[in-house]
Parts: sequence; C-alpha cells; structure tokens
Amino acid sequence: MDTEEFKYCPICGQPLIHQNKDNNPRCVKCERVFYSAPHPTASALITDAQGEHLLLARRKFEPFKGYWDIPGGFLELRESLEDCLRRELREELDIEIRIIESLGSYPDVYGEDLLPTINIFYLANIVEGIPIAKSDVSEVQWFNNNKIPSNIAFECVRWAINTWLELSSSHNDRNRVFHS
Repeated sequence: MDTEEFKYCPICGQPLIHQNKDNNPRCVKCERVFYSAPHPTASALITDAQGEHLLLARRKFEPFKGYWDIPGGFLELRESLEDCLRRELREELDIEIRIIESLGSYPDVYGEDLLPTINIFYLANIVEGIPIAKSDVSEVQWFNNNKIPSNIAFECVRWAINTWLELSSSHNDRNRVFHS
C-alpha cells in the first residue's frame, strides 16, 4: 500500500495530513511522518563470454506482454539483491549466473497502478544451465549488440541496455558512474 492511501496513523489512529513539501503523510497527534518508498528489483544483463550478445526474455504476462525484457524481478522479504537475482534467474530461465558488476540503478514505475520501483541492474554470465523459458517468460533469445529489438519493456530496461552498449563500446573505461 502506498502511503498516499493512508488516512489514519497506523500507530495512534489519528488522522493524517499531507502538507509537508514531499507530500508524505504526517500524523496530527504523534507527528510521525510516513515515507513512501519505491519497490526494489534486481535484473541481469546476461552476456556471452565475449560480451557481444545479450540474452533477452519475452514477457508472458502484462505489463508489456510480448515485449522483450531482461530477466529479474522484485525482492522478497529479507532477501539481498544478489539472492533475488539468482532466485529469479532460476525461476525464469533455469540457469545459474556469475555476477560481474553492478551497472547502476534507475527509478521507474510498474503496471497499471504505476507502482514506484527502483531497479538495480547487474552484468552477468551464465555458469550453469542452458536458458529455457519458464514461469513469466514465453521465449528467450540471444541478440547481437547491434541488433537489439526496439520493443523493449520498461524505460528502466532501455536505460540498462543503453548503459551496457556504452560500456561494451569502451572496454577500457570500467570506472564509469551511471547515475544522472
């Protein structure tokens, strides 16, 4: 539940007001502020050993059903980003990965409800298994880095792919910062 939907303080039961500069609800009695936080995701740009091909997964369900995506998903309670990523890749593609590096993070929204997300992206290689479409995925395919399809799900995924393309075009510059 987003804090904008709160009408009463979950601590003392008094009404909440939305008058601070960030529009976070504040209790009129106990003065607690309740902050909205984005929902974290972890996703992997999986490349071949040469870093020339990217593995994409076609989405089986909405949002963006039929669009290409990179594998990953939402964190579960008490789960690290890395554990989330490994779990999601087992569930979606039946593979084990080695995380090479973090590519950065990007805020976005998810679904019809525009759920705020913070999406963390990793570069990874497969260490075990052959990717097959499972759970949320209808198809998997390797794409050459100069033939990435245009029907990519989510703004954050387009950002991550562009970041990977920039990185792969300048192998010597490994100390980049990808936040704007």
